[in-house]
Amino acid sequence: MTGRLSAKSATAAILLGAAIGNGAAYAALFLCGLLFLWLLTLRGAKPQELYTLAYQSTSYLVFAHLIGLICLVPRDYWAARLSCGRHLVNASFAGFLVAAFVMIQNFVPYDLPIPFWSRIASIGIPIPAFLIGAL
Repeated sequence: MTGRLSAKSATAAILLGAAIGNGAAYAALFLCGLLFLWLLTLRGAKPQELYTLAYQSTSYLVFAHLIGLICLVPRDYWAARLSCGRHLVNASFAGFLVAAFVMIQNFVPYDLPIPFWSRIASIGIPIPAFLIGAL
């Protein structure tokens, strides 16, 4: 019985940690992206060029990755906090779930203007962020 309870607890910790981390990062990045798009618009960028301009800006992408990391670290504390044991393992699994979700987002049937290094960074950041949060 204890084994089942701890397995359910670990699964809940992993799923909740991933959901909290991904949700917080998504909300923060959405707001930052919206602000940046409006800034580009106020500077005279054409609406049809906004997406490409925003996601080809290296400084914005570096900023966005840092914001994502900052959002993931404290939220990933919950993956470890909700765990009955194996805190780092559960946090790693939660980070892997977020990384897998981000990787799947790259399989759209059209070209993304996002540089390859940024796509790789988006996939690579969640696991170390979750581990840092768990520690």
